[in-house]
Amino acid sequence: TLGYDRLMPATQEGDIILISTAGAYGYVMSSHYNQRPPAEQFLLT
Repeated sequence: TLGYDRLMPATQEGDIILISTAGAYGYVMSSHYNQRPPAEQFLLT
C-alpha cells in the first residue's frame, strides 16, 4: 500500500515511481524476511 485516498496515474512495467521519504523502510533498514530481496535504491542528481 502506497497510501490511502491517493490517486495515481496508470502505470506500466518499466515505469519508475519515486518515493522520496521512506523513513525506516528504506534500503539500509531492509531485511531478507520471507526470502524477498531488498528493493533497489537509486540516487538521482
